[in-house]
Amino acid sequence: DDNANLSFDNTDTFYELFNQSNLTSGDTLLDDLIHMAIVNPSELDTQTIYPQYAAQVNGTQTNNGFVSPLTSTATLQQYLSLFQDAYEAYFETLLAGSTDAIQDEILIFFNMIDQPVSDALSESLDHQMNKLGEYLFDADSTAPGDGIDTFVEFDDRMMDDTINQEILHYENEIYLELVDKNSDGDYAFETLNERDSETTAFNDQLIIDYESGVFTTFSDYSDGTTTVGLDSQSTSTYGDVNYEEGLNFISSIWEDVDQSSMFDLLTTLYHSEDSSLESIFDLMNDDTTGDLYAIGQMNREDFNPDSLGLLDEEGAHTLSMSSYFTNEDETDSYVDLYLTHIDEQYKIQIDDEDAGSVSDDLGLTG
Repeated sequence: DDNANLSFDNTDTFYELFNQSNLTSGDTLLDDLIHMAIVNPSELDTQTIYPQYAAQVNGTQTNNGFVSPLTSTATLQQYLSLFQDAYEAYFETLLAGSTDAIQDEILIFFNMIDQPVSDALSESLDHQMNKLGEYLFDADSTAPGDGIDTFVEFDDRMMDDTINQEILHYENEIYLELVDKNSDGDYAFETLNERDSETTAFNDQLIIDYESGVFTTFSDYSDGTTTVGLDSQSTSTYGDVNYEEGLNFISSIWEDVDQSSMFDLLTTLYHSEDSSLESIFDLMNDDTTGDLYAIGQMNREDFNPDSLGLLDEEGAHTLSMSSYFTNEDETDSYVDLYLTHIDEQYKIQIDDEDAGSVSDDLGLTG
């Protein structure tokens, strides 16, 4: 009921969807899609789940004439958020004033159901997000601004258990998404220590819980005397990514030993909707023997750089990112894809589509 007039009519977003005479309970594909979006949203953009849904319920192949407006990721996210927000409102009312342990369990449950719907662009950004933290959290000489932009301020924010726990939880997770991992994919304790220190900032349970999907907030894993892992006493600034750092970040994706990282870079450029980045993609395609535009219909698992002319006979890269990203405006545009992605997911997770930029609030800039 978009306009709150107590009437579900053609002025409401999903009226067309639910007012169809051909909408029957016998077709479970839509139910399966909703379940998949909540339990395992990353699967929505594979070559089987979402395309199958779009084809069968878009009025072209279905026998019962079902027509759906949910064929865009944004609209599907809006639809699913209605269910997610209703669950949260119910439990917040039911368990208001409960113990800290119960509140932690509620937080874990909300984290489970508040998963943003993924598409090809967001999945590729997620795959490479942990490479960006090295450059965002590198000390620089940028003049301090009005918000958080020093290590001590960031540390205080990450450990502030007086603010809303759901907000703190997702801000903590942003940091964990940005820090580097071990070669086996596990989080390295050294990334959570004081800068230039061997002291472990948190107890072992933090990593266990995070990798099990039951992480709460940093303060739950600390004795109160340790910190997030930057430098709790440093007033040095962080956050600005200059041209050299931006180029190194992009090159680290392109030249990763895991060649599927090349797929992620191409995918993010292809789906960027940024004219400067799309132009770079065009130039890269012109300089290869293969058809890079095929990336739009390709799975990460099926990516073969040899077939696209991206590797020579010795396995060396045929393209160098320094030939395409030639100035800071271009590297900033690429970094901004990640920061915008962080902001968009955060709004979904905290159930506030009008929230400001969390990347700005945390001092993360391109």
